[in-house]
Amino acid sequence: MATTIITGRSLSLEINGDTFDDMAQSCTLTYQNIVETVSTFSGNTSFVTNTEGTLEVQFLQDWDVIGGPAAALWTAAETGTAIAFELDAGGSLFTGNVVPQMPNVGGDATAILSSTVSFVVSGSVTMNPAS
Repeated sequence: MATTIITGRSLSLEINGDTFDDMAQSCTLTYQNIVETVSTFSGNTSFVTNTEGTLEVQFLQDWDVIGGPAAALWTAAETGTAIAFELDAGGSLFTGNVVPQMPNVGGDATAILSSTVSFVVSGSVTMNPAS
């Protein structure tokens, strides 16, 4: 089977009922099985005990926008409000929830300011493959 180059992707975050689309400069979902190995007299056995993941998102800081994603993330982190995400990777949709984190503020005086937030995935991630 030939390799397909994926160029279409988007991220949508739902924070306190507001949906933020097309705000990410980059986004990486890392999701993996936690594997435990048990040794017995008859040999080793490995099995999956859990899953864990992170969603790392870089976006432009927009502190001057009332109701923008930076302020919404800050408020969600203060209140502990769960954040739902939908990541479209070339037509395959990955959905789940993440624990809110406060974005960084500021940066280089001559740069366009961006924030990078590494969210911990809460619960499972569902994948709907492209058809």
